[in-house]
Amino acid sequence: MVQSKRQQQLKKAMEKFRERREMNPMPTQYPHVLSGFWDLAEGHHPNNVKDMALFGINPFFEDELVPHELATTGMPLAPCTDGHNLMVDHTFPTALGIDEKVPVSPLFARDLSGRIIHLGYGPETKKADAWWEGGITILFPKYCRDVTDAVPGAELIENVFFTRFRTLDMAFGYDAVPSGRPDLGYAAYYEKSNLYPYKVRLDTFYQDGWRLPQTNMLFARSEDIDAKAAEAGGEDFLKRWRARPEGQSYEDFYEENDGDNWYEDLFVKGCTIIPTLEAANGYNQVSADFELEDFWPGRAVQGLHSVEEQRPDQAPFGTILEVIEPGYVLAKKIYPARVVISDGSQYRSPHTTDPAALLPDLRLPHQRTTSDWHSTWLPTHPSHFEAPAVWGWGVHGKFCQLEGPIWDPLHYYYESVPHVLRAFRDPLPDNQYVAFVPESIKNRFFPIKEMNGFDTITESSKLRRAEMQVLPLTGVDRVRDGKSYCGVGYHPLPMCYEFELDSWWFPELSPQYRVEELPKELEGQIAPVISSQLMPENYLATVNGPQKATWLMDKDVLGVSRGEPLEDYPHLKRHLGDVDEKEMLEQTSIFLSHVDEGIINLSTQDKLGNAELSEQLEEISTGLFDAFYEFSENAFEWRQLRHKLFRQHPDWYTVG
Repeated sequence: MVQSKRQQQLKKAMEKFRERREMNPMPTQYPHVLSGFWDLAEGHHPNNVKDMALFGINPFFEDELVPHELATTGMPLAPCTDGHNLMVDHTFPTALGIDEKVPVSPLFARDLSGRIIHLGYGPETKKADAWWEGGITILFPKYCRDVTDAVPGAELIENVFFTRFRTLDMAFGYDAVPSGRPDLGYAAYYEKSNLYPYKVRLDTFYQDGWRLPQTNMLFARSEDIDAKAAEAGGEDFLKRWRARPEGQSYEDFYEENDGDNWYEDLFVKGCTIIPTLEAANGYNQVSADFELEDFWPGRAVQGLHSVEEQRPDQAPFGTILEVIEPGYVLAKKIYPARVVISDGSQYRSPHTTDPAALLPDLRLPHQRTTSDWHSTWLPTHPSHFEAPAVWGWGVHGKFCQLEGPIWDPLHYYYESVPHVLRAFRDPLPDNQYVAFVPESIKNRFFPIKEMNGFDTITESSKLRRAEMQVLPLTGVDRVRDGKSYCGVGYHPLPMCYEFELDSWWFPELSPQYRVEELPKELEGQIAPVISSQLMPENYLATVNGPQKATWLMDKDVLGVSRGEPLEDYPHLKRHLGDVDEKEMLEQTSIFLSHVDEGIINLSTQDKLGNAELSEQLEEISTGLFDAFYEFSENAFEWRQLRHKLFRQHPDWYTVG
């Protein structure tokens, strides 16, 4: 098909945009940290890792050439440009010409003492017991490291937005070439686009795009540590505590012994003092306009704290009131702190008139949230932010939110979204990845709310963004007409956008494998699926694109909400109803980008069979070449199978 002048202009601008990104792949304004980069088009997938040597590489570097040298090896590692371990594939986003990289886990989180911890490269499968050297769920697994001030760029963490974007775009040209059909080009789209008024969604694990996930876990150094010296440090700590003046409080003991420096010195030696009153998991004190006013002291964590007594108190349940004896953690041992906690009987929220929070319907995709019905809720009022959001590794082995006000901008609209988008209009001059967090938003919370107006799709917007190098690179624009077209609720993604539930990605995240039936007593508390009142004619009046695009010509591609989720979004029947194979095939748009036969059949021996590469990897870490070779062999077989199924048995491929 002959492309219009506008389409040619857009394509040229996008190519220039990508060229500039490739010229500066490691911005100096970002932390010098490596992240996992899993290229599924190459068959790379963290579940394919058998030899853990792939995950032992030190993620911190000073020389900016390091990530470029690693890139030449083909290792699944990349410099940290947005704070996440990433997955990339040549599927639906490739057909749209948008950013294909999807976050699968965050690089950083805070431990119970508030330290920033690098969470490692993976794997994303359930970690073996050997990875949890001290205590499952309360100590960090193997290959995590603390991020010190010595890491160049560490000061940017929690000062820049760590987010990507999932934009519900449509194709402006017929550039999608499916695997096995290099002669065929078509324009990719999804149906009923007017029923998806929220089209620019933050794709991030970090709350409001920048705040690090808080865990109940505690980190103790294990690498390059003298285990006997660490043990001796802990014993000396308790000895000094027991020899303190009679009746001296924990707070006074800390001050008298220069706790800041003493505790840090012990930590460096491999002995981490268990935080008690100063633990970073205390309740928030929130004002009526969502400002953070103060924190309650920390709460006891089972396994780290031994609760000796509960007392009536105005503090929330579990808040530590007194330290009977502190404790400490080594890489493989825990000496719990003995504490007194509040029983919560006298705690009264200052927001007693706030309604009870709605609960997420966990039968629907919530890839980054626990599967426990009672653990998370939709924060729409100040009281809903009082209990902190706590993260960690779930039963499926993936890092996710375990409790608290839910953070899921892929499926809910938050008040913080426009703040993040506004910040990316003014990135650093030579680095569109970096947008600084305004100080004005750092001490407040952002609720889930109704979205004002709706998102539309315009070709001119994508061209403008490409020319200006502004992220996200999208054709989506916000129409702000002062109206609300849907209430607070679950915003489905089109089926082709639920990447992490794809059979080739992480099928174990599908609700059917991890969520129990909805408890009857909760039925009236479940948040609804949104019902979009945006009519096709009002939506089409704002859309601008190629005149012959299917998604503009065929009015049947749009829809009118019937107020029933399974009619508006029939692909939800996979989760809330029954769907047969034929119906599923009719609802599913699958795409796998074409790759030449020579590349598909390029064997591991052809790619890695040279002595120079072997020596290069062995210099980095002993056993690394063999581990990478085995990983690449699995990837080679998987890539071949995938293209074979797509080309010869598309029905099998779709149903998965």
